[in-house]
Amino acid sequence: MIDSDLEEEYEMILKRTLQSICLLTINPNTTTSIIIQVIDDDGALLSCAINAACVALVDAGIPTEHLAVAICCCVAKSGCVILDPTRLEEQIIIEFPLLIYYIHDTWCRKL
Repeated sequence: MIDSDLEEEYEMILKRTLQSICLLTINPNTTTSIIIQVIDDDGALLSCAINAACVALVDAGIPTEHLAVAICCCVAKSGCVILDPTRLEEQIIIEFPLLIYYIHDTWCRKL
């Protein structure tokens, strides 16, 4: 279970990421609701939520300008980089960057 402050931060990041890829001017009088229901959190929750929400938008036919792809990586105390860390690995790290790439045709841009 994540605390409410972290949950609000994840919600803000997810909202800004999804708003930046959706073409909001095509259907200006519509509302799109995305509900992320966390059943089990074994680590890399935010990147998993971003990837799932982007796939849901594409599956629903929502027009998007880009496709966002997220990956979670962390730096352990030993200096090793861990991709897609588990919940246990997230607790023993010293740095925790989240990388979000916008993919448009053949180029990508790191956030």
